[in-house]
Amino acid sequence: PRPYPLCMTQLSRLFSIAAFCFLLPALAIGPVFFGAVHTSFASLVQGLVLAGFLAVLLRALILGRPIVRDGLDAALLACWLYLTARYLASPHEFQSRQEWLMASAAFWVYFSIRSLRSRQWIVPALGGALLLVAFGISIDALYQKFSGSPNVLWLKSNYPGRVSGTFYCPNHLAGYLEFFIPPVLGFTLFTRVSIGKRLLLAYVLLTLTAVHLFTYSRGGLLSCAAGCALVFFLGWRHKGAALLVLGAIGLLGAFLLIHYLRASDTLEFQRYSSIVHGEWSRIEMWKSAIALWKQAPWFGLGPMQFDWWHASVRGNVPARAVFVHNDYLQLLVDYGIVGVAFFAAFLGLALAALAAALPKFELLHNTLHHPHIVFSPEEGWRRAAFVGICGSLTALFLHGIVDFNMHIQANALMFALLMGAG
Repeated sequence: PRPYPLCMTQLSRLFSIAAFCFLLPALAIGPVFFGAVHTSFASLVQGLVLAGFLAVLLRALILGRPIVRDGLDAALLACWLYLTARYLASPHEFQSRQEWLMASAAFWVYFSIRSLRSRQWIVPALGGALLLVAFGISIDALYQKFSGSPNVLWLKSNYPGRVSGTFYCPNHLAGYLEFFIPPVLGFTLFTRVSIGKRLLLAYVLLTLTAVHLFTYSRGGLLSCAAGCALVFFLGWRHKGAALLVLGAIGLLGAFLLIHYLRASDTLEFQRYSSIVHGEWSRIEMWKSAIALWKQAPWFGLGPMQFDWWHASVRGNVPARAVFVHNDYLQLLVDYGIVGVAFFAAFLGLALAALAAALPKFELLHNTLHHPHIVFSPEEGWRRAAFVGICGSLTALFLHGIVDFNMHIQANALMFALLMGAG
C-alpha cells in the first residue's frame, strides 16, 4: 500500500525534480563565474537556491514532514536566527546584507539536501554533475598554465604564474577542488569497479590534483594532503601498512615539490620558502582581527564588519584586507563568542554524527584478514563516499585557518551540500 495518495506522491516527485532543476544550476554557475563573488552572479545563484528551497518547502508541506528533523538541524537553524538578528542590528546594513544573503543561501542548500536525501538519485546526480564542472574548470586552469594566458574569463588575473581557472583567486580554486579530490581518491581506491572506470576516475583525479598543485596555494596544498591522507588511512584495511605508505608518499612528495619549485619561477619558490611573503602578512591581519574582537567580544561587530572597521587597527598591513584570512577569526570578530558558540554546537553535533558512523564501515580497525567483512558494491560506494566526505571536511577545516573559503559563495554552497549529504 502507498503511504500517501497517488496525487500527493506525484506532486512530491514533481517538487523534488523542480528543486533539483534549481539547485543544480545554482551550484554550477557559482564556480564557473568567479566563485559568484560578484553581486550580479551572487544574486542569480541566491535566487536559484531560494527557488529550490521553496520547492522543497512545498514538498515537505504536501508530505507533512518537518524541515527541521533533529538536533543538528535545530542547531543550524539557531545559527541562522542569530545571524539574522545580528544583520538586523548591523550599523551598516548594505555590507551586512551581502553576508546575510550569502550565508542564507548556504542554509537553504543544507536544508534542501537534507530533505531530498530520501530521493536516492538526487545527491549522486548533483555530485556527478558538479564533478564534471570541476573537471571543466581544471581543464581551463591547465590551459592557463601551459599557454601562459593571464586571463580569468574576460578579466585579467592578478596572480601571475598561478592558475585560478574561473575563480578570481587561486586559493579559492584550491578550496573548491578540495571538495572533490578526497572523494574521487576514495572512489578510485576503494570501490569495486571495472578497470576502465577506475582508469577514468584516476585520470580525473590526476587532473584535479595537478591543477590544485598549480594554484601554488600553501594552505590549500597542506590541507588537501591531510584530507587525502585521512581518506587513505580510513579506507585502507591494513592500518599499519597505510601509515608506512603515507610516510613514504609524504617524503617523496615533499622532495618532488621542493625540486620542482627550485626549478621553477623565483616567485613560485618564494611563496613556499617564506611564511610572510609580500604585503599580505596573515599574522599581521590576525593580530588586527583580535584587536577588533576585543572591542565587541560577546556579540561581535556584525556581519562583514571586519572590513568596515579594519582600517583603524590594521597596523603593518599596508593594503585593504577585506577578510581576516582565517574563517575562525572572521567568525569571532563578526559574531563574537555567542556566534562562535552557536556554530560550534552545530559543528560538534555534525562531527559526533560522523564519528558515530565510523564503526559501521569498520574504518578504525585492521580488517584485511577478516574474510567475514565483505562489502557489496553499493556498500563499497557508500563507504568510499563517507571517507571522501571526511577527507574533504578535514581539508576544508584546515584550509580555513589561513583563508576565507566560507566567504566565497560557490565554496560555501559546496560546504552546505557536503554537510547536508553527509
